[in-house]
Amino acid sequence: MKISVIIPVYNCEKFLERCLNSVLRQRLDDGDELQIITVDDGSTDGSGAILDRYATEHSNIQVIHQPNQGVSAARNHALDRAEGDYIHFMDSDDFLVYDNSYQKLLEILKSGGDPIDVLRIQFVTFYESNALELDQYKELNEIEIEFDGTGRECCHQLLFDGYACASICRRELVEQLNLRFDTHVRLSEDALFNLVLYNYAKRVVRIDAAVYGYYKHSASATFTKDKKRLRQMIDNMFDSLPPTIAALDLYEDPYFKKYRMETQGIGIGERLFKVPLPLGAFLRYIKRGYDYGIFPVMEIHDGPNEKYLDWLLKHPFLYWLLSFPYRYVFIPLIKPLILKNG
Repeated sequence: MKISVIIPVYNCEKFLERCLNSVLRQRLDDGDELQIITVDDGSTDGSGAILDRYATEHSNIQVIHQPNQGVSAARNHALDRAEGDYIHFMDSDDFLVYDNSYQKLLEILKSGGDPIDVLRIQFVTFYESNALELDQYKELNEIEIEFDGTGRECCHQLLFDGYACASICRRELVEQLNLRFDTHVRLSEDALFNLVLYNYAKRVVRIDAAVYGYYKHSASATFTKDKKRLRQMIDNMFDSLPPTIAALDLYEDPYFKKYRMETQGIGIGERLFKVPLPLGAFLRYIKRGYDYGIFPVMEIHDGPNEKYLDWLLKHPFLYWLLSFPYRYVFIPLIKPLILKNG
């Protein structure tokens, strides 16, 4: 059995070799293979040269160089070249934690019964300010299956995960659906891809094994101070709503749809705290959220953070006022602690 590992790359020379080495270290059983497809998305640092060097040294690495078109176009070009039975999307600053991750995952994929359309893995978050203490991750041994059912059942149980890196998907199903990433969606494009995929997946298996290392660093959009970028992120999230609603309507499941819409609302509401906006623009964003149905955020979500956010959304002027101390006092104080301690 073969896995096609797809890695889009943009200006990631600092972390790229760690990512590639973690895939190349993977031990496999006889007859199993890895196809590693990397896409240099118009990088302006040394990422392209690193990829070319690795491709020269390793016959199972392919490199696609393209002008900067975004992560969706990069993944789509790689999908056109994928030959594996299964596909795994990785980010170029992340890595596989265990050296036998794919070996163990392939055992599950080959275990018999109906074909697994999506194998859901877990991930471990690592932070930039902490040393990567990987000694505790030796061999992946026991794996517990936490869910085994259809994609629709998985979503109705609110077990859906939009991250592309968390799903190993059967290529035959992707090709049957002619499924590709929407290049017009600039944020949550992987969640939109997975929403369509899960709707048609006859078998989704979710396991407890945390085999994927998600690396959180200071360049993350979570901590950006770029006003233009922050506002663009909010606009991108609103732009993604029409195709997301269309994908959710495939399920004919009001419960799951409301949950996902609230999740989108939480993401937008939290970002409104971070971007400096004139009051008029701030109020228009909140009204737009109510018009789309992503606000309020407490019909299904019921955590304390959601409760606080929901109250603020109902008092938008106070929400706008409180965003100032949040941006200029709280974030500068808490950012180093988050990066250091998680």
